Amino acid sequence: MSPESTQDAPARVRTAVSLLWLSLVVGLLVLMFDPASAAMLPSAMLYSIAVISALIMGFFIYKIGKGRNWARITFLVLFLLGLISYTSALTGLFNRSVVAGGLSTAQVIMQVVALYFVFSKPGSLWFSKGVSQTAV
Repeated sequence: MSPESTQDAPARVRTAVSLLWLSLVVGLLVLMFDPASAAMLPSAMLYSIAVISALIMGFFIYKIGKGRNWARITFLVLFLLGLISYTSALTGLFNRSVVAGGLSTAQVIMQVVALYFVFSKPGSLWFSKGVSQTAV
């Protein structure tokens, strides 16, 4: 039995979900401040990729908020896979735009904190037991 409401989640899980939504918005802002992204791909393709990525990420954030254990694990795996390319691209991003580099770094920090919250107690208990916890 899984929790059905973010309101039943521990405060740290609710904070994590909020951080993940915020990181999604910040990720979209990075595109606006990185001129090279626009130059690499046709606009329609770039925005299509951004929308599809945002929808997929939003789906996982929504499911994490609903207490789905598979969603937090899948998000972690996707985050770790993305981190591989992120580390190699970060210097170039900062060289093209300090604002985009700073936003991108902030996005990763928010996701790291959110993942810590959902994988540490009391968040981990809420996901693994499938019952709501009221602990902070």
